[in-house]
Amino acid sequence: MEKEQQSAIKEQLRRNKKQLYLTVIVLAIIGILIISVKSCKSTDPLVENAVDMKQPEMDPDMEQLIFRIQNCSRLYTTEYQVHKIITHEDQKRLSLMGMKMDIPFTDRRIAVPMDATLKAYVDLGAFSQNNIQTDGERILVTLPDPHIEVTSTVIDHENTKSHVSITRDSYSAKEQEALHRQGLNSIAENILNSDILEHAKLSATRTLVPIITRMGYKEENIRIAFSKEAYDAADLSRLVDGNVFNVKSKKE
Repeated sequence: MEKEQQSAIKEQLRRNKKQLYLTVIVLAIIGILIISVKSCKSTDPLVENAVDMKQPEMDPDMEQLIFRIQNCSRLYTTEYQVHKIITHEDQKRLSLMGMKMDIPFTDRRIAVPMDATLKAYVDLGAFSQNNIQTDGERILVTLPDPHIEVTSTVIDHENTKSHVSITRDSYSAKEQEALHRQGLNSIAENILNSDILEHAKLSATRTLVPIITRMGYKEENIRIAFSKEAYDAADLSRLVDGNVFNVKSKKE
């Protein structure tokens, strides 16, 4: 009888121990989940409490703020000067029995210096109440993405270097125009590798913050955001204005 009681006690202790382990495991999992949720919260107070932010009522002060920002219209923020040398070379080839061989004295080479002026701007013409969120003390202003405009391009014919074999024709006007466009496309494609877009954002922020502080907001409670924080190649077609290929010559 005594052995049966001891066995029952041991079995009960084993069950209690198992339940204790399960309780510890469950509590540990809950603790990890709580820490994970907290770690995902933004440290930016304007984002952390975004649920409290709402579109402002159109009182006279807010109407004046929107009017002042709209008056900036096309806000040019940054100007870059880009120097590029466009190169091209080709040679006539002969195909013989599936093999291609260069034909002597048929090579051409050219190097064309090119200067381009890029300007970044933020179009505030459509700015409205929908671009503002505030809780009365803090304010979040969301701006459209900056755009890039190639305002001028100049081809330096005087310093253009070329070599044309006696059996070849010089580069035609059509071929040179294609090279110029190739240079412009290359400049546009390398915009993402430069800091012009970030400078445009920073400059727009520096322009607008004083306007907003004059409306009574403290600078530390102002946040300027943009539609996108980072850009990729898919954004180029909408960020770079298309009608920019007005190539001029330094001879003109």
